[in-house]
Amino acid sequence: MSLDAFIKDTRSPLARLLGQSPTPHKPVAFGGRFEGVALALRALPGDAHERAVADAAKHLVMIGFQREDLYTEIGEGLFALECKVQLLARALCVLGDKAPEPLCAGADELRAHLEPDEVSGLFEHFLAYQEERSPLTSARSWEEVEAFLLALGKGLAPATSLNSYDTGTLRYMLREVVARWTPPTRPLSSDTSPASDSSPSSTA
Repeated sequence: MSLDAFIKDTRSPLARLLGQSPTPHKPVAFGGRFEGVALALRALPGDAHERAVADAAKHLVMIGFQREDLYTEIGEGLFALECKVQLLARALCVLGDKAPEPLCAGADELRAHLEPDEVSGLFEHFLAYQEERSPLTSARSWEEVEAFLLALGKGLAPATSLNSYDTGTLRYMLREVVARWTPPTRPLSSDTSPASDSSPSSTA
């Protein structure tokens, strides 16, 4: 009997399904000390932002700040920088022959090696990637989204660009397309309409 017969996959169906799907990512060209490094940004799960904010506050409190200090002008700046560090530690990766590999072991390593301007620069790439995956966050009207869909239909935009959008954006696009481009249905005739001439007449 093979060893596989004794191994039980205890993951949930969702974990098994998504664990087999590649994580969306995008290469990043960043110069300076990262010149020539195959950097990339990967999409983060829904709770990553919440955990990053919580870990940023936890780190600053651990090194001596009080929580009320985070609401001061200086504290807000430090907190914002630490949030960037936490998010980049989760999103930055290096492209290799197989799946993208995390760039660092965690926020502590990233913080110890990157300079503040490098953190800010890389975070700008992260924001651009987030906007690319969710264009509705910057779209000011439906017309901007419709223009992209029309370009897509005419072949002026690559169909593969849809792969980079998050599910929320795709769901919104589909719902709006159905609502705006589907003509309204005509109401059904009422049962109280007059009988047609073909109806049998009563006999004396």
